Amino acid sequence: KGIVTHHAPLVHFIEWHTRQHCLTRDDRFSLLSGLGHDPVYRDVFTPLSIGATVMIAAQSTVINPAALAAWLDDNAISIIHLTPPLGRLIETGAKLAGSRFDDLRYLFWGGDALSEALYKQICVIAPNARSVNFYGTTETPQAMAFHPVDPQADNSRIPLGKGIDGAQ
Repeated sequence: KGIVTHHAPLVHFIEWHTRQHCLTRDDRFSLLSGLGHDPVYRDVFTPLSIGATVMIAAQSTVINPAALAAWLDDNAISIIHLTPPLGRLIETGAKLAGSRFDDLRYLFWGGDALSEALYKQICVIAPNARSVNFYGTTETPQAMAFHPVDPQADNSRIPLGKGIDGAQ
């Protein structure tokens, strides 16, 4: 399906996202979703707008948990936009390889409900990373709501969050 829209919401989101999460040119973003996936605009233009690096994994790497974990580690990825199924692949690969992702600063979740169990498993393999739950529709290929996951809170039901600046 195709969605016709203008670029202003994307520009607004990128400006908010980089400011809200202190993203910098030193960050190394992974592009793990397919180019036909609607959040690709966010995943590509956010790092490029701040002069950061975008690392693109081969499809054969993305579907192989051990290879994906090694790729994330070898490339010192600091920012990942991902879905919970992709998070499970990463967690499985990290367990197989005995990996720990100390360079990872942020995991931006979307596309499906983030479970408390997966969140806790990811915290073990990425102890320095903060998880943020994003929500947006196809018509807004970026997030319009967000929720920083608090490790001290009851995360049995992780909310969609509140609107980003300028959204409700």
